[in-house]
Amino acid sequence: MTTAPAQLLLILDTETSGIDESKHEVLEIAAILYSVDHHCTLQQISTLIPTDLDTNPAEAINNISIAAANATPAELSDYLCQTINYWGQIATYVVAHNAEFDRKWFKEHPILADLYDQAWLCTCHDFTWPKQHRQGQKLIDLALAHGIGVSSAHRALTDCQLLAALFDRMDDLPAMIASATSPKVKVKAEVSYGDRQLAKDAGFRWDGAHKQWVCKLREAELTKFPFPCTVLERAETTLSKTTVNTADSSAADSSAAGSSSNLSKTTPKPSEKAQAQAVATNSPTPTQATPPQQRPPQKVQGNARATSKPKTFPKTDTLPF
Repeated sequence: MTTAPAQLLLILDTETSGIDESKHEVLEIAAILYSVDHHCTLQQISTLIPTDLDTNPAEAINNISIAAANATPAELSDYLCQTINYWGQIATYVVAHNAEFDRKWFKEHPILADLYDQAWLCTCHDFTWPKQHRQGQKLIDLALAHGIGVSSAHRALTDCQLLAALFDRMDDLPAMIASATSPKVKVKAEVSYGDRQLAKDAGFRWDGAHKQWVCKLREAELTKFPFPCTVLERAETTLSKTTVNTADSSAADSSAAGSSSNLSKTTPKPSEKAQAQAVATNSPTPTQATPPQQRPPQKVQGNARATSKPKTFPKTDTLPF
């Protein structure tokens, strides 16, 4: 009897019309369901998303025209988004390069809102890669440093595939995930204007609102920089699921309990969430082999939540196309 892998990652990337989620939109989403146990990609999806926008201000970067986005059948795009949403439910972590940017687009999304409350890991700021030159390195630079060819960039599936290829090359991926989930603190670099390049080279990011160079890292790493650092706060964790097969899960949980952030306190455990959905729909939980039948997805305009957002994964005989 074949059983599902114990630990799955949902590698995810978006292409948007800008950086402000209040006025811009997601024009493309891609996802790869990745098995940590088997060190390989299991499934992958990419779809453009129809929009009411007249123009794409970021078209010069991502090469996505509004006409191409609107050529995508809305029912098919919605169905594929539902599939990605389901993958997020069964995955241990949602993984993205610069996860803070990708995650924010799903808070009020009509189909993908469940992703916002899942456990997220950032391959840009949480992971330490064997051949990275500095923390916070761009994905293309990381891929090239690890001998992975880059034929194109700034399309969602291509970026997901680069991350999957990086995972393929890691000798001990579970240990890397364990390290990525260990407690971190938010610090600022005490550098002068003239020495700002030192902070940038060390992986610190410029916080324009507070006019300071900041970074999230482990306390043990504070002494590795050629400049002093000030601890601002314990970094808010985006982890809400129970860690599977990672040695540092108990440490991460205890850190979250002592943090000023209440995110993990308000997010139900995956098992509780699945049971609540099962009771409400009189359906099996997502971990069971045969998901319940449901109605085809409805097209939702704008960023308003769907009034009947699907809670479970549809049977293949209810495909809307």
